[in-house]
Amino acid sequence: RSRRGCFLARLAKVPAEAQRVFDDLVTAYRNANARGIVDLMEKGKEARLVLALLDVPRDTYAAAQAQDVLENTYFKAHKVTSLTEAKDCPKGEGASFARSYTLTTKSGTTETTEHLSVRVHRIDLDRKTSYWVLESLESSLVPRK
Repeated sequence: RSRRGCFLARLAKVPAEAQRVFDDLVTAYRNANARGIVDLMEKGKEARLVLALLDVPRDTYAAAQAQDVLENTYFKAHKVTSLTEAKDCPKGEGASFARSYTLTTKSGTTETTEHLSVRVHRIDLDRKTSYWVLESLESSLVPRK
């Protein structure tokens, strides 16, 4: 698909409320704002966020745990230098969407490029009321050429 085709498909597919979660996540991530990221996840004691990032073991974390891991492990070791939407189209439909980003971080003098996959899903409170939340953040290294 061309970039324009992807743009048009995205307009048709990703609901505005879901797009806001993606946009807010990008802003929070670029600012190393762990609280801003956690605020995008589902509310409540049972809510969990899947994290699989560099130096962060893949697991499902409660909000307080997720914020602690992002603040004190991930963002302390990795300074975000760039976060841009990948050229591929968002995947999903209905109540779940995933989007890919190219993430560049710096750890000391080492610069790393990763694929960051972000998944959001819709929570339906009743037949008329729903909202979108962050479900997972997963990254993988981009092999060096």
